[in-house]
Amino acid sequence: MRTETKPWLSKSRFVAGVQCFKRLYLMVNSPDEAAEISDVGQLILDQGHAVGELATRLFKGGVLVEEDHLHSKEAVEKTAVLIADKSVPAIFEAAFTYDNIHVRVDILERLPRDRWHLIEVKSTTSLKDYHLPDMAIQRYVLEKSGIKVGKVSLMHLNRQYEHDGKAYRLKKLFTLETVQEGRKPLERSLGLLINIMRVMLSKKQPPIVMPGDQCTEPFECPFYDLCNSGRPEDWIGHLYKISGKKFAQLEMSGIDSIKDIPEDFELSTIQQRMRTCLKKNKPFFSAALPEKLAELKAPVYFMDFETVSPALPKYKGMHPYDYLPFQWSVHVLSGKGAKPRHFEFLHDDATDPRKAFIEQLLAVLEQHKHAPIVVYNQPFESGRLGELADCFPSYAARIKRVQKRLWDLLSVVRDHVYHPKFGGSFSIKSVLPALVKGMTYAGMGVADGAQAGVAYLQMLSDDTPPREKKRLRKDLLKYCEQDTLAMIKIVEALRKKSAS
Repeated sequence: MRTETKPWLSKSRFVAGVQCFKRLYLMVNSPDEAAEISDVGQLILDQGHAVGELATRLFKGGVLVEEDHLHSKEAVEKTAVLIADKSVPAIFEAAFTYDNIHVRVDILERLPRDRWHLIEVKSTTSLKDYHLPDMAIQRYVLEKSGIKVGKVSLMHLNRQYEHDGKAYRLKKLFTLETVQEGRKPLERSLGLLINIMRVMLSKKQPPIVMPGDQCTEPFECPFYDLCNSGRPEDWIGHLYKISGKKFAQLEMSGIDSIKDIPEDFELSTIQQRMRTCLKKNKPFFSAALPEKLAELKAPVYFMDFETVSPALPKYKGMHPYDYLPFQWSVHVLSGKGAKPRHFEFLHDDATDPRKAFIEQLLAVLEQHKHAPIVVYNQPFESGRLGELADCFPSYAARIKRVQKRLWDLLSVVRDHVYHPKFGGSFSIKSVLPALVKGMTYAGMGVADGAQAGVAYLQMLSDDTPPREKKRLRKDLLKYCEQDTLAMIKIVEALRKKSAS
């Protein structure tokens, strides 16, 4: 057991404290209260580990400190041995402890004259301000431990790198960005900040911190629900695109509920609409909605895509975080009273899905070459089609004609409709159950796009048992079909409201 009187800090604990003192306190004293890591969160962590492992390959002869967090003392001792061995050009996961603060350095590169290059590896595509505390605490501990840090850098993915489909060209895949002096203000007050954190951690009760931007920025806090429970259903935080300044003004005035916002408080058109609907507990449908819906003359297509954005490009021509479309669903309504026909595509092997995706999609969409194609968030689907046109120039003209046919149901709902049960969101997951009784995404094996991406990668994994692959495939098909069927039902519901 630890006998030190000073609360133990680590890199992750310090970074949590920079985001929010209460998050750090709960992380140390009530870890069981944290939300479980989701499948999507785990995918992000796994991608980060894969990126980190690739980065070490740039440093030939580097040595990994294999001792884990349960063997911190042994890890520090192993690091000291490697530092003393001048034949070791780089150390991976180098471990240091100073004043009961323990850090691990992704890559510690040996420089001339007994100096060292501290390199933090991230799976982002640029250096962010929220990376700075991470590197600052490492530098602090290293220098206090007697290590001469000559340079501090972030190694991140190069968004411009284009994969050739073969082995990664690591020197082009990664960018090494040095942290300039102008971005180091935190380091000047680091000792004071550490002391403040320790005083806070020694208290019997967590610090009083009002919920705010720190609950979600730069990342959603795992204790978000704990700190944000008890909010009214019409909480001002649900107000569509509310600015931080206006949110703070309302909070300072003691206003928690949207329906309590004064009439003279400046709001956007959509925000005013939300307030009115919540006050009256009655949905809104604009007078212009029937005219907009009249644009949908049979036959009408309803289309949805599923994509995943891997940090490491999987196929030729891809860049880090490029969208990889792997699934689509299309429903076609031929006329009033006709049963919708359904078409679907899901690429279920480890080859590049893009060519088959667009070939089979065009074959369906071109059955009626001038029919409108209803999508939910037109910029997204159009963007993915444009990327496929760039990837396969021979299809570009046909894809461009399809793009011109897209009809955005999201913008129609956002501009012409509001229901108190939307909860401030215009996502199809919120709109559907509010407008279509008994239809929801609750309880589905795959219930949103992020989950679909994770399920797709799991389905392709060699580690996934055949029975599980079969289940994932079924869940993916059901989810994507639900999206296009949901659009049909929403349009039907809107037409009924418009006619009444």
